[in-house]
Amino acid sequence: MSEIKDTDLFLLGIKPALLTWDQDDRFDELLKYPAITDFEPMRYDYGRKRYFKNWIFFQTEDQKQEVLKKVEELGITSINDVEAERLLGHILGYPPKAVDSYIDILCEKDHDRKRAMEQRRCYVRYFGFRFICFVEHILESIKWLWSKYPSNRSLILDYDDEETEINYGEIHEIQRWVDQVETKIYLKSNGLVHTEV
Repeated sequence: MSEIKDTDLFLLGIKPALLTWDQDDRFDELLKYPAITDFEPMRYDYGRKRYFKNWIFFQTEDQKQEVLKKVEELGITSINDVEAERLLGHILGYPPKAVDSYIDILCEKDHDRKRAMEQRRCYVRYFGFRFICFVEHILESIKWLWSKYPSNRSLILDYDDEETEINYGEIHEIQRWVDQVETKIYLKSNGLVHTEV
């Protein structure tokens, strides 16, 4: 089964909002939806903006107005604002714990703590969604994802460039994967090295 794209999910009415650019293959179809261009009133800094023009498309005008109201309430004026990143994660339909994981890594200034966080980072692909999540939040995030976006498509979990495919609904397999990854992280953190006898 081929991988579905987030644009397809949006056009099917499954994904609540879509972040894309004007070079999207299906851009003309998207133009009939309410949108914010370049995150107006939020703006990219010049270095990011000059390379591409971003759009956020919404299923309804009410959704769009709700987001603009939230932007104003939070005082967001730049996409570089942490609250803009958090809001974007939520409006694009990502699991709350995955959004928290991303924000935690983004905000951490201490190099050693950031590196430790990155050791716990996993990658998830499912039904047009791609995101990072800390291993300790994987189970909760996947349960949330499966309840919000049920599909017969399998889930891909990736840690340390090792991908594992798990069928929809197999929570026990998710738990087994989490246990294995936590063991790997523990062994790395304690400097234990596998040696052949």
